[in-house]
Amino acid sequence: AVETMALPHEMGVEVACNLLDTAATPAPHVRSRVVELAEAEGLNLESDYFTNKQPEEILAFVQDEELAAEGNIARENKKQKCT
Repeated sequence: AVETMALPHEMGVEVACNLLDTAATPAPHVRSRVVELAEAEGLNLESDYFTNKQPEEILAFVQDEELAAEGNIARENKKQKCT
């Protein structure tokens, strides 16, 4: 599931792809398809980039935040026992 949009620029066209479900349409597949379509029109892909986090990155961030929160709770409990 991908939403796309073409944005004209001085040096060419930016093809923006909003990946709605990376499990169904992984980024490498979308990139390959963009390259294939561009080449069919005599164009080439000069660069690509991502602006959103991959699911694995989001999960790692949440897990880190949970661990940090648990550490803060443990420190607060220790402070309360000492006073």
